[in-house]
Amino acid sequence: MASPGPPQKATIQSRPRRARIVLRDGEVVEGGIYLNEGQALAPYLGSRKGGWVNIINATWLAENETHNHAVLQADHILIALSIDGDIPVYGLTAGAATRDVDIALEDSSHVRGTLHLADKQRLSDYLHSCGKFLPVLNTTRTPASEDVGDCAVNCLA
Repeated sequence: MASPGPPQKATIQSRPRRARIVLRDGEVVEGGIYLNEGQALAPYLGSRKGGWVNIINATWLAENETHNHAVLQADHILIALSIDGDIPVYGLTAGAATRDVDIALEDSSHVRGTLHLADKQRLSDYLHSCGKFLPVLNTTRTPASEDVGDCAVNCLA
């Protein structure tokens, strides 16, 4: 009788999820990013090795040309969001208390939305703990009053 080998590791399947990425220079890129089921967008973007984000079938909307593969520097991202609404922007540790915010961005636009904080958590402590990307829910971007939905906003921008 053959002895059983070492226990098999469970394979976590990831699949490309469609995302829209607004770069800090105003360019908009749409394409697929590989995320595991339930993986949140804001922590994902902030944790890329060397700060690089892989995108498949990347389309720069201004040129309307699709590239099989592109790599973006996360620091160059202004806002990222799920096109299909199937990527959560925050992890399971989101707090129960909500705080409405108006965030001024470096391009002179504003993002208005909601943050999930822990009960009685100070906003400055929350911002320190969120990492490189801030998960904002129910977002509107002005001056055009564009409904964005849930998005990840680059804290450097």
